Amino acid sequence: MIESKPLAEEKKKKALIASQNVADLFYLKEGLEKMGFEVFETSDGFEVIKKALAEKLDIIILDLFLLNLSTYQCCRLLKNDANCNTIPTLILNSSESPMEEYWAINSGADGLLNLPVRFDELSKVASQVRNKIWKENIFFNIRETRRIPSNQEILSLANNLLEQKLFQTTILNEINLMDHSVNTMRDTVIAIMEIMRTLVHFSLAGVFLFSDLNGDLLVYPNEKVSKNQIKVFSRFILKYLCEQFQIQLAGKDINFTLLKTENVKMSQEEGPPPSESEFYIHPPQLPSSPCCFAAFQGVSLEQLREKDREDLFIALDQVISVLEKKFFFDQTQQFSIIDTITGYSSRAFFLKCLEREISYTKRYEIPLTLIVTDIQDFQNIRKKGTTIEINNLIRKVSKVILETARKVDIVARLKDSTFALLLPNTNPSQSIHLQERLKEEMKKRHWKLGGDEETIELNFKTAQFDPHLDSSTESFLRRIEPQLYESEETKGLFVEDDLAEIFLEDII
Repeated sequence: MIESKPLAEEKKKKALIASQNVADLFYLKEGLEKMGFEVFETSDGFEVIKKALAEKLDIIILDLFLLNLSTYQCCRLLKNDANCNTIPTLILNSSESPMEEYWAINSGADGLLNLPVRFDELSKVASQVRNKIWKENIFFNIRETRRIPSNQEILSLANNLLEQKLFQTTILNEINLMDHSVNTMRDTVIAIMEIMRTLVHFSLAGVFLFSDLNGDLLVYPNEKVSKNQIKVFSRFILKYLCEQFQIQLAGKDINFTLLKTENVKMSQEEGPPPSESEFYIHPPQLPSSPCCFAAFQGVSLEQLREKDREDLFIALDQVISVLEKKFFFDQTQQFSIIDTITGYSSRAFFLKCLEREISYTKRYEIPLTLIVTDIQDFQNIRKKGTTIEINNLIRKVSKVILETARKVDIVARLKDSTFALLLPNTNPSQSIHLQERLKEEMKKRHWKLGGDEETIELNFKTAQFDPHLDSSTESFLRRIEPQLYESEETKGLFVEDDLAEIFLEDII
């Protein structure tokens, strides 16, 4: 026998129960009626949506299994409709499965009800949910009269919402992951443009990052283009920014990077000049500094569906946010003594230590050896795991190096998977013992990526500081590892052209 007090209100509140289980329907209906509710019941997902639109419901209780529409589809539809999103919606949870709870909450449900239901608690839960909704939306009592959609229209809406959910959990998540990536800005832009290709067709894309009096222009050819097309595209970006936002930079203040050089034709063909309608720059208004713009050539926004345009703009907003954060991070990281990936010494700190140790070496004529080590075949290894897994791998490798080195040695991550070990009062032959110990320690560890166990090995390069060969810290580093001092901005640049100057010659 269910004991509960009827609601002391003249006007009955309305409840909707949706379940295929006849026993559950009877049990819930009896309990809610004793609480003073007028109860509607159904086993059909379509009817849930129609009844929610037709009646001013005070609570909806859904079983996990319905006809025609799933419970999660019903939740998404209800919570994305202005007339229904304020109705407390609860899902019956008979198994108390964490996975069911996860999907229920992520579909928009306001809570779970465990069977058997305690109706005294149900009243409290419904009241708490309604109060929460009231705080979030003070206009929840204002509801518009709306035509009841057909089953086909409901199904179409459900599919659109699922498509939107997939877009958010795939495209946007992939873009957002770049925010936590160990990649350089160059690699980040390439990865982002690979994602953008799935949303819209374009021939050229460019990213312009601007802060204070310096700028970075990265151009990504998505298809075969000529050098002249790249020049015209880059000139358009800079001219547009100059005219629209008064961003004026000299050629020497802009770092130009050409990405995906295999898509560049070496011929000088000009072709017809593109019209301004072929270009799109996002965002259309000037954000705060540091700021970022993404530009595209060959995009036909008019040919996109309205929904696809909305998705594109949402994705571009996310792209701008990620690139701005990375740009700002890269600028501040050079002054930090802590590497954000490993938690140990940064490149900036290492360079300061190197200057100090070199001065000691010169003064006291003691040996100084530098070991530069990196993960073997890292470019292929990084493809086997997620960004989080690769970050964890780098952390573990840095920990092995730090624990194996002596206390007097200085260990730091220079870039990606490249580490430096500075060994004071040590010559190269003595450093071999450390290299051998590192190799042994790496073999002892278990390395997993993507669920599979991997063999991770290190490459080593060693050099001793020579005051006759090394006039500076920079020359010493360049001798052992030229790539460490190779500017990222010069990779892919046409050597025969000072492109930045050429692009700006019509602007300045």
